Amino acid sequence: MLSLPYPLFHGTSSLFLSGIADAGLGGKNILSEWRVYEFSQALLPYVDAHLATDEGWMVKAQSFRFMVSEQ
Repeated sequence: MLSLPYPLFHGTSSLFLSGIADAGLGGKNILSEWRVYEFSQALLPYVDAHLATDEGWMVKAQSFRFMVSEQ
């Protein structure tokens, strides 16, 4: 295994410091806890209806649908 002559550190914002101190790195699944997927799935029909002709949305729509689809 290749070894580096200096240590590497994970960089993160101090915004998450208290959560890391409480639960460790990867200790919480914020997407699940905040129900991000459910919110996004509920929001999608409204975004599709109101941004149907928006070029920026049309470029990103399929990727967003894939991200919120149930796997």
